Amino acid sequence: MTHDPQWMHTALELHILCGSLGFVLAPVALLTVKDGKAHRRWGLVYFYAMAGVAVSAIVMAVYRPLLFLALVAIFSFYNAFLAYRVLGQKAAYRGERAVRPLDWIAAACTFLASLMLVACGIFRPVLIQNLAGPAILFGGLGMALAGRAMWGFTRRPREKMFWWYEHLQGMLGSYIAA
Repeated sequence: MTHDPQWMHTALELHILCGSLGFVLAPVALLTVKDGKAHRRWGLVYFYAMAGVAVSAIVMAVYRPLLFLALVAIFSFYNAFLAYRVLGQKAAYRGERAVRPLDWIAAACTFLASLMLVACGIFRPVLIQNLAGPAILFGGLGMALAGRAMWGFTRRPREKMFWWYEHLQGMLGSYIAA
């Protein structure tokens, strides 16, 4: 039996706390009036809870090492990240520059992490704890999500409410993935 350092126990506690908070708060944000103060507050708390889940998962995955957990954490968080960031991109419909370098960096990192999931699932399942099927599925979804986002960064949205669809899809996707 291995004895983990105290910081690993703390990371696990943070992971569980943030995950539980996110699990409870997503429905709260969904049930509040959209664009209202409560919706924004609980949605932001949910976003930061998902960030806590992702960071703690990556920290634990690097220590163990559990490559599958680290790569899935990136994919899962990107859904929430994209949902949050798209709210600042409403001006893109009017042709204004709304996409920032951080959006490109996050999408590229997610695409690469997702590509690694697929590649490991196909060629080296042992690197991802022999979870080939879920790795290929999550990796394919992550590549599609990040690829579609990057494609959208280069084009003016056709739909005025594009941000609403992306926001809802991302938040629900992060909730399901978590």
